[in-house]
Amino acid sequence: VKSQRTFEAAKAWLTECMHDCVSHSQCLQKRNDFAPTRLIEVLRHLDGKLTARLVQDLKGDRIRWACLSYCWGGDQPSKTTKANFTERLETLPLVDLPKTITDVIPVTSQMDIRYLWIDALCIIPDNPDDVACEIASMPEVYMHGVCTISASQASTSVEGFLQDHQTDEMHHQPIPIHKRAWCYQERILSSRIVDFGHTQIQWICKSKRDADDGRVDRAAITDALIESSVNNLLSPQERWFDVVSKYTRRDMTFVGDRVLAVSAVAAYFALQFDCEYVAGFWKDKLALQLAWIAGRPKYSRPGIYIAPSWQVRSSWACISDSVFWTISDDLVPAVEVVDCRVHLRHSFAPFGAVTNGYLLLRAQIREM
Repeated sequence: VKSQRTFEAAKAWLTECMHDCVSHSQCLQKRNDFAPTRLIEVLRHLDGKLTARLVQDLKGDRIRWACLSYCWGGDQPSKTTKANFTERLETLPLVDLPKTITDVIPVTSQMDIRYLWIDALCIIPDNPDDVACEIASMPEVYMHGVCTISASQASTSVEGFLQDHQTDEMHHQPIPIHKRAWCYQERILSSRIVDFGHTQIQWICKSKRDADDGRVDRAAITDALIESSVNNLLSPQERWFDVVSKYTRRDMTFVGDRVLAVSAVAAYFALQFDCEYVAGFWKDKLALQLAWIAGRPKYSRPGIYIAPSWQVRSSWACISDSVFWTISDDLVPAVEVVDCRVHLRHSFAPFGAVTNGYLLLRAQIREM
């Protein structure tokens, strides 16, 4: 998929989507002065050479960035740390980065996008406060970025996504990025997606689906963009059930991240529906939400703290199973929620990790 035609197709789709106010009226983005805390600046020199560096605290409403959505496939030794942060403000050694990350550099440049956001490079993982703050800002990062470049067929960061494939065998194989839990919120919150597959690239926005070879693969665009991945005719509660049931089918390396990896979607729901969030649930009609059903477990129960103790038996966030709900209009809760509180680990991250909490119910009890 690495060719000048590929890059030209991606650039043409983006240009059309951003400037055709008639055909892409659904895709118009409101002016917003948000910018991620850190971005990667991609520079093309007169000799054609590409270099990159980390930049911080950019201001202005004309800053355009792309996001990379990809599978880590294990720990990232090339991630930004407190030790190498200052050095990376000067230059980001591309030779030290995994192939998926180095592949996205020329794509970004060819699409005339100067800045790039990549989680492993733009978040400092050995600074817990920074991690919490950056995860809390993920909805804005993906929603206000000009597009997300998806390395959908690479199962690890070292595989890359621009190499050519000789056969079409992989075209019908499971798509790695659709199995990773962290990638779910990246995919549905993005404004536009350029999806790099084994044999083609696809364009996904609110107004259009297209492919450089003319064959739109429906499997490759599953769960893309929240407006199309969730039926807008459903109630907010039913939409959340749909999101969680799809999300919990995906693989999670650390089960303790289960609440964090969907926190950006929770932030989106809170903004859209004016609901109060409590560690994987919403206070409105909370009793009905407790009636989730577990599917087949994928991992053993984690031994670390994820959610309040009252949630150990009542929260989907504390188990490794996929979950779903069978809620009908005539279902009447047998309990009344009197009060529910959680204490956040970070006050600036209302959809992130919690330290403790409680749930007070009123109900009839039976002696056993």
